[in-house]
Amino acid sequence: MGKTGFSPIGNSTKGLHTVALMGFTLLVGSGESRGQDYQDWFSRSETAFEKGDTKLEISCLTEAIKRCPEHGTLYGTLYGTRGAEVLYSDRGAAYDAEGFSDQALSDYNKALKFAPTFWAARYNRGTMYAAQHKYKEALEDAEIAVKYCGHQEGPFCLRGALRGATGDYLGARSDLRQATMMNPEDANAYNSLAWLLATCPTPSIRDGSQAVRDATRACKLKGWNDPAPIDTLAAACAESENFHDAVNWELKCLSFRQGSQRTDYQSRLTLYQNHQPFRDTAP
Repeated sequence: MGKTGFSPIGNSTKGLHTVALMGFTLLVGSGESRGQDYQDWFSRSETAFEKGDTKLEISCLTEAIKRCPEHGTLYGTLYGTRGAEVLYSDRGAAYDAEGFSDQALSDYNKALKFAPTFWAARYNRGTMYAAQHKYKEALEDAEIAVKYCGHQEGPFCLRGALRGATGDYLGARSDLRQATMMNPEDANAYNSLAWLLATCPTPSIRDGSQAVRDATRACKLKGWNDPAPIDTLAAACAESENFHDAVNWELKCLSFRQGSQRTDYQSRLTLYQNHQPFRDTAP
C-alpha cells in the first residue's frame, strides 16, 4: 500500500513480533493547488521518495510544514482532502525509516493532534509501538486505524500482528485473511497468514495445506527472490509432513545472503532434517 509495507506476522526477525514501517505514497493532484508553495514542496518530497532519497524527502517535507497553513489542504491524496496531518505523518515515516524514532513519534503525535482519527498516522505510530513491543498502545492505534481506513489492508495486517503477538490467534487469523481478500497482491499479508497457519502454537489454528497455498502465493508475488516467504513455505511443508520439500526450501533460504537470519534458517533446517515441524513461541 504505497510507501508502507510490512510483514506483521512472520519470520523476518522471527516469530509474531515483526513490524517494519517504510511510509506512505501520497499523490498531489494538478490544478491551482500545485501552485501553492507548500504543495510544491510536498510534491518534491514524493519525487525524493520515489528516488529512495529519504534525507531529501525529510528536507522537502520540513519546508512544506513550514509553509503549510494550519488548515491548509493537499488535494488528490490517498486519504481524500487532508492537510498538515499528512505532512507530519509522512515525515514521521521518513524519520522512522532513517532510524530516528524520537523524531518520528513526535511527528505522528503532531499529526494526530490535527486529526485524531487520521488512520495513516495511527497506523504508522502503531507499527512503531509494535516494533518496540508496546502492544497495548499499538493495539489502541490499530483499532482506530481499522475503523477509519476504508478498504486499506495495512491496518488489518497490523491488528492481526498484534492479536497474534498477544495470543489472540483467532483474531489474528481473521484479520490477516481479511487483508488478503482486500488486496490479493499483498505478498506480506499472505506470508504473515501462512506463517501463522504453519507455526501457531495452538493446534486448532494450524492448517498446513492452506499455509502451503498462501506461502506459495507470497513467493510468487515476490518473484521467488525473497527468503522470508520461502522460509514460510518450508515451515508450511513441514507442518504438512512434507519434510523433503521443507528441507529443500530451507536450503534455498540459506543460499541467500542473510547474515542475521542464517542462524534461524539453520535451526529450522535441522528440525526438518529430523522430521520435526517448527512451532512459534506462545506469548
